[in-house]
Amino acid sequence: MRVVFAKEAPKGIRVADRFHLLQNLAETLCQVFGTHDQALTVIDEAYNLSSVTQTDGTVVVRVPRPSREQQALNSASKSRARRLAICQLVWDLHHRRLIDARIPKFEIWGVSKA
Repeated sequence: MRVVFAKEAPKGIRVADRFHLLQNLAETLCQVFGTHDQALTVIDEAYNLSSVTQTDGTVVVRVPRPSREQQALNSASKSRARRLAICQLVWDLHHRRLIDARIPKFEIWGVSKA
């Protein structure tokens, strides 16, 4: 492949593969957003507090989104509910003997049943 590139585009510049391009982009964006974090936070808060007047004259006020901590708690709660549902399904199958009966006790994600 290098031979083809060297032959067809001798003055061409070799570019890294897609993974490294995305990795470099991610690092650059993190650096830029980290550098301007305070300014972006101020802009975001001002945007969330602003109201919008629609064409019919009604005023719409934006509802502030939940904090990152609240989003993390919501995500953790949903994940736990999914894990418990899977655990319950496995135990239902076990009790109906659809899973090998030689499993005396099954522990999954910190939930155990006898």
